[in-house]
Formats: sequence, structure tokens, C-alpha cells
Amino acid sequence: AISSQEGSLYTWGWGKHGRLGHGNETLYNQPTYVEALSDFLPVAIVACGSAHTLAATEDGSVYGFGWNAHGQVIGTNKDGEGIISSDDCLSPVPCLMKKGVVKLSCSPFHSAAITLSGNLYIWGMNE
Repeated sequence: AISSQEGSLYTWGWGKHGRLGHGNETLYNQPTYVEALSDFLPVAIVACGSAHTLAATEDGSVYGFGWNAHGQVIGTNKDGEGIISSDDCLSPVPCLMKKGVVKLSCSPFHSAAITLSGNLYIWGMNE
């Protein structure tokens, strides 16, 4: 995945689990614009896990897509118990909204974000 100078996000490769954000699981052989993020541009940061992707916009919001079996895309409910959905997220979904995120990291089973004020957010598998 790559963010252009204008803040557009492009992904390509194996689309299994929706990890490319195009709303399907298709293989893309060349960089393809992620249209589903067009209302939230510009994208400032992107991070890729083994089967999911996170994108942070200039307003510090984070959107994710791909494999969510451990909550690594959309986390847990407000009580902190249980995954909101273990389904694959084929298109971008909101993860953190307007938190001032300046750094992102993805592992196969969890995600992390650091804000401008130094707060650390981690979600996904807790083992």
C-alpha cells in the first residue's frame, strides 16, 4: 500500500480477506486507488499487517480493512469484551476518529496507533 503526495491511497496484491480495501477479495496486479476512502482524504500514513491494512487521514482518524478475526481492524466493543465483528472488513471501516494519530503499526493479530500527544492505542489479540 502507498499514499500519494496528494493523499490518495493505492493498494495492490492478493486481496484475500479484503486486505486491499476494494470491497472484494480480488488480486490486483498494479496499484489501484481505494475509492472507498475518497470521502476521508487525504491519507497521511498507511501500515500493513499480514492480512489487514490501516490508513490514517490528515485529521488523525484511522480506517482499517481486511482480516478481523482477532479484532485487529475494528477492536472490541465499548465494554472491552468481545469482538464487534470477526468478519472480514472488505472496505474501510472507522477504527479511531480524530484522535490525532501520527504513527501506525500492524502485526498479524493486533494494531497500534500513537497520537501527537503521545497516547498509545492497541487493539486486537490480547494474548
